[in-house]
Amino acid sequence: MKVLFTILIVSALYFGYVTACAAYGIGIEKYRKIDVSGFYLPIQLVVSGRNVTNGIINQAAVSPEQARQRVMTVTETVVKRVIGDLMQILGLGTLIGDVERQILVDTVSYEPITCQEYKTRLNSTLFTYASTYICVVDDDNIIRNVCDNMTTCNLNQHMSIPSEYRQLQITLKIRNSIVGTWTSDDWNRFSRSFQTEMLRTEFGTAFNQARITVS
Repeated sequence: MKVLFTILIVSALYFGYVTACAAYGIGIEKYRKIDVSGFYLPIQLVVSGRNVTNGIINQAAVSPEQARQRVMTVTETVVKRVIGDLMQILGLGTLIGDVERQILVDTVSYEPITCQEYKTRLNSTLFTYASTYICVVDDDNIIRNVCDNMTTCNLNQHMSIPSEYRQLQITLKIRNSIVGTWTSDDWNRFSRSFQTEMLRTEFGTAFNQARITVS
């Protein structure tokens, strides 16, 4: 009887392990979209429209492709961290590595703004350029305002960054059967954790007012 009881326990543990790590077959993966909007722009995620070689402007992307790749790299790291944390909460910490390999960042959609000029917020002098956008860089290396080529740019005439440059969409490919059946409450928890982890990245507080939804 004792041997039978031990076998049943081992079988149950093994079944739980297999179930948690079970992957969908090829072609029947599930997808989730993470929509992030309303964030500000860290200098790393804008594109330099001219050859600026001074100061922190060197951190700006040299092309839209480079800006998108930076988003991809950071979001892949954040997704892994969040999945790992949630696995711990669910009591599946020993399976984190297996589950992470079954959750992939499939695509990232992001349209970076091109900054033809950069000015600090402390510069109150009037300046006008025939360029697409003049980006106003704050002390924390985050851009929260711009001027366009129809505006004489000074401290009183900054405009908000157009919304199309303050949004991104991440598509997750899910091959894990447990994550594939998460409820809306689970994904709401994921959204909150995702924002917290974004604040810990090199992008800093640019995402502290972001709106994050998963569909």
